[in-house]
Amino acid sequence: LGAVHDASIVYRNVNPEYLFLDTGGYVQLLDFRLAKLLDSKTFTTCGAPDYLAPEVVKGEGHGVAADWWALGVLLYEMLVGESPFKGKGEMDMYMNITGHRFKAELRGAAELGRHTLALIDELLHPNPNRRMGAKRGLEDLQAHMFFSDFDW
Repeated sequence: LGAVHDASIVYRNVNPEYLFLDTGGYVQLLDFRLAKLLDSKTFTTCGAPDYLAPEVVKGEGHGVAADWWALGVLLYEMLVGESPFKGKGEMDMYMNITGHRFKAELRGAAELGRHTLALIDELLHPNPNRRMGAKRGLEDLQAHMFFSDFDW
């Protein structure tokens, strides 16, 4: 994802369906049909509904910060087993996303550790300019304590 963003491309489709592990155990992106070269914000709403960032749902325009949001949703799902913004239907889910109301199971899950909780909170920041990855891209994640033992 960092390499895609370094090329001024927003991926717009971070979800389990389009990720795979290579032989070294690293995650690779598949299917770039929704990816877009950015020269400014894009206003097209596309991608899996569960992974849309608030700025996408609101139609405010978005950039690479929307991909970092989707990564936060994916990480949450991997740890908890369901979407952080799950609702009774799609509109309810969109209200949860735009109201930044995510499921409480993770917030109180001490066994996950404070670094995990902090990473998810920072990736799911409602303000795209303050979201993890918005300033320095992948470097923000690489510097996070959650990844302290990860071989980049």
